[in-house]
Amino acid sequence: ANDLIGRKTARDGGAVARVVADEMDKVAQELARHGEPNLQAIGARLAEGVTAVRMAAAWLVPSYGANTRAAHAVAVPYLKLWGLVTGAWQLGRGALAAQKHLSAGTGDARFLAAKIQTARFYAEALLPQAAGLAQAVIASGDATVALAAEQF
Repeated sequence: ANDLIGRKTARDGGAVARVVADEMDKVAQELARHGEPNLQAIGARLAEGVTAVRMAAAWLVPSYGANTRAAHAVAVPYLKLWGLVTGAWQLGRGALAAQKHLSAGTGDARFLAAKIQTARFYAEALLPQAAGLAQAVIASGDATVALAAEQF
């Protein structure tokens, strides 16, 4: 019964991951198409982060059913990856909203510009870690479970 529950959870988790990744990708595309260079840069990095999330989820979902221990072993980098990319997604959404206000001449221009620069900093300085985290998810599970508990 537990094996069936684990497989159903993995399938459902895969569907949820795809839906959220699709939503993140919509924002990445909107940013990348924008005429403002800062937003374009944020969009390009966010698209790379979404690709990393999709790669990791594509490995993790079937692995959960086939090698549950290896899937559990990569939970930390997987969750870090999701946190990193969803943070960029939300900052990207904020940057789009800030640019909308700047273009309309509404709101505090310095505050709004700072929101865009914060999102760009995050995208350029932190988001590149997503690719490495995805590789850790994909490649390190088997190596981790190969170690005996006393070897840690």
